[in-house]
Amino acid sequence: MMGSHLRADLKAIQDLTGTLHGLAQQLNEAFNYPVGDFTAEAGAADLAGALTEFSDNWTIRQANLLSDLFDLGRVAEAVAGTLSSTDTDLAKAATGALTTAETPPPPPHGRMMPR
Repeated sequence: MMGSHLRADLKAIQDLTGTLHGLAQQLNEAFNYPVGDFTAEAGAADLAGALTEFSDNWTIRQANLLSDLFDLGRVAEAVAGTLSSTDTDLAKAATGALTTAETPPPPPHGRMMPR
């Protein structure tokens, strides 16, 4: 039976963290650009109401998008940290196992090892 292998590009995952946070910051700045009240120019009350509803819904979606981007950035950061520490722990365990396997145990006290 063959074992499964997991390969992860930790640098790419770490880069993704920065990219997601940077994107979220840029969008946040863009979303905070003042638009002003445009309903007076809409003319008809129905159109003004529809534009206001669209604007309110867009504000909600913007907040959700920013939250999701920040969450994904935190997840990517946690994944990179966990994979990195797991890789380090496995490397230490493998090194320790090889060292232990290559070194014979000491003879019991008072006995000579056969030649």
